[in-house]
Amino acid sequence: MKGVLCLVLLTVLACSERIPYATGREDEVFVIIDRGTWDGLQELLKATFEKERRIVQWERIFSLQRVDPDEFPRYRARKNLLIVGRVAGQRTSELIQELLPAASMEKVVEKGGGVFAIENPYREGQIAFVIAGMDTDAIRETIEKSSDSLFEILWARVKERIKERALHRLNRRLIEMIEEKYGWSLKLPQQYRLSKEEENVVRFTRHYPDRLVSVYWEEGGELTQSSCLEKRAWLGKAFFDGDTLLPEMTSVRDAELDGARAVRIDGVWQNEGQVMGGPFISFCIRAPVLNRNYLIDGLLFAPGKKKWIYLAELEAIVESFQLE
Repeated sequence: MKGVLCLVLLTVLACSERIPYATGREDEVFVIIDRGTWDGLQELLKATFEKERRIVQWERIFSLQRVDPDEFPRYRARKNLLIVGRVAGQRTSELIQELLPAASMEKVVEKGGGVFAIENPYREGQIAFVIAGMDTDAIRETIEKSSDSLFEILWARVKERIKERALHRLNRRLIEMIEEKYGWSLKLPQQYRLSKEEENVVRFTRHYPDRLVSVYWEEGGELTQSSCLEKRAWLGKAFFDGDTLLPEMTSVRDAELDGARAVRIDGVWQNEGQVMGGPFISFCIRAPVLNRNYLIDGLLFAPGKKKWIYLAELEAIVESFQLE
């Protein structure tokens, strides 16, 4: 089977040859499907994958684009693929048979339908879903039973891919300087620059759109959710030109960072004077040996753009915080 052979080739070539990376936008999903099947399942597929989530405003996470099976070679390098069809008798059937091992095909025939997630079938960083069935009704039932998990798995994998790529090329000179000077480290991508150093706060920026990463520390006692939320609100007013938090769009919960207990805050900031706003993510962590608390914050200002893609990058940076 071609799908199995592809996995074997990836293993063999990994030592001597780089596999090309997948292309295209993170929020595009290309659906390889026959016209007749698309007409019958289009509404269900869009309801499954074109879900909206509220970051600041409501955002459609993914957009589907139908691709005729004959045109598939032009799209096989794209990051997100969805191949839908019958196990036999359609132009998509050959693709399904190439991607799925014989045992998986047997299960589809036995149960009438099945869903499979395949990583890197043609390119590195690629994810493909295969939804196969004996007929259109079986495919419909398969999608309906897996609707929520299909979306969540794809969204989680895409965010993971964004994080991996964000930290692929780092500003190592800046990282080494910060670690030597302050005793903590962040994985900062090449495009980030040091923008401010004060007695107990350091800030890094990247533009187009604007992203701001800050590390603040102070002597202090035990961390609580309420104390961290109060400190983040104070930080906005003191260091971010009077920013305030929107309470109705801000949440706080216990988490883990650098292998230790932490408090995580996800929310929305605004600056009424400058008519600005956007999402942010913060972590608070305690260093008992130093009797010091740290607040690591990632803030985004990206008007007119999908926020979730850039927020995933900021999350990767903030989560990389480590104490010596």
